[in-house]
Amino acid sequence: MTASKSSDRPGLSGISGLSNLPEQLAAAAAAARRLVRRASPRRRESDDGGPDAEEQRYRSVLDLGTSAIKALLVERPGEPDTATSTDRDNAARLESGALAAKPAIAPIDATAATGRGGVSTAGSAAGVVVLAGAVVPRPDERDGVEALVAACERSLVTCEDAAGVIPRRVTIGVDGAQTLVSRGSAESERRRPARPVTADEADALVDRAVDAARAAAHREHASEHAATPPLAPLRTTIVAFSLDGRSLADPAGRPGEHLRADVTAVFAPEAELQRLAALADALDLELDALVDVPSAIGTVFGQARGEPALVLDVGGRVTTAMLAGSHGVEAVSSFPLGGYALEERLAAELSVDLDEAQRAIAAHAAGAPARFHSGVAAIRVVRRLAEHHADVWLDALELACAKLGRDRTLPSRLLLCGGAAGLPELRRALAERRWTAALPFQKPPTAHLLGLGDIPGIRADTLRLPSLQAIPAACVARYA
Repeated sequence: MTASKSSDRPGLSGISGLSNLPEQLAAAAAAARRLVRRASPRRRESDDGGPDAEEQRYRSVLDLGTSAIKALLVERPGEPDTATSTDRDNAARLESGALAAKPAIAPIDATAATGRGGVSTAGSAAGVVVLAGAVVPRPDERDGVEALVAACERSLVTCEDAAGVIPRRVTIGVDGAQTLVSRGSAESERRRPARPVTADEADALVDRAVDAARAAAHREHASEHAATPPLAPLRTTIVAFSLDGRSLADPAGRPGEHLRADVTAVFAPEAELQRLAALADALDLELDALVDVPSAIGTVFGQARGEPALVLDVGGRVTTAMLAGSHGVEAVSSFPLGGYALEERLAAELSVDLDEAQRAIAAHAAGAPARFHSGVAAIRVVRRLAEHHADVWLDALELACAKLGRDRTLPSRLLLCGGAAGLPELRRALAERRWTAALPFQKPPTAHLLGLGDIPGIRADTLRLPSLQAIPAACVARYA
């Protein structure tokens, strides 16, 4: 399967601006685009029997936020076929419909220190080039799956037309609000301590530790919800092995009596992962991986940089706080408050539509209130509501941080991303000391707005997309 240049296919470059077409024409254009994606086999082999090199270079990335769908089209220059056996097993399970039987979608991953299983979390050595990006509003759940597919199609088509490339493969980010991160451990008293530990023995212990982490995730979910759905592991990080009290990167080949494994695992509802897999199929794209956004962000801003951080993804309807450390994401806490609440209040108070309210807030965040044409009184209303919104948001964040800091200290480095993170009142609120008084921060925290330049190995020179909004999708692209 080869990524196709749209210029090679007459008429394709005209399938842009789908959101402005009548519904029937938009549906026909989307169907035509899907036919183009089917034009060559899904796994076309090159002359040497391996996957086609062109196919390996291009990916679409979808980040389905609670209020907006972000799409990126990325290139990995010179990327080889680096898929591990775990990748291929997962792909086979997706295609065979065996997801429910063993629903580990993304490859189980270990830190570089463990050297066991999975692939490196650092991404391709060649890096990632972002060729194009797009944002479209996410339709209401009541509009059905067809509306979601159409919105995703619009975002993908915008990227494809801008880049002149039509990838056949997609990586989909699993929203942080859908994930649970928990720790688990397992121990074994070996009957024959003089015999070296085998790889199978170590792997079996890790499986038990993952089961313990899953049980902890179920307990956490049950404490906040009436029903707990079946959970599937998205990523497992081996935090440590110990053999007779000695920490080891890999115990295989060493004798000892008492063996222990500690892991951090990320879970998501099986039903959600199945819905995302079905979405890729509806778009006629090969699902490369489902990557949870917290793992991608935790790897980029915690593990890769070697210092912990608290990353705040402030979206339209939900804010997700992610604790990123030396082993990637370590904990996640979300609360249902984002920029959309401020937009709704402003629209109601000024008697304008949501689009006008959004433009007013964007102008305020950019420090250019003069762009908002409803007068000085309206500008004062924006400031007043933004200050109140920041106070309420900070109270909710304090509760989320209390949950994250129940059994650990919190890092002082606060990193902000997400479409609603640019509100200056949020940063001023974070600079106050009162909200941190009862929280276990190492020292008074300082907040920093993230940009795409903060992601190592990402080039996005031509991307016309708000940087804050693109960060989660770009992290998914880098991680995958």
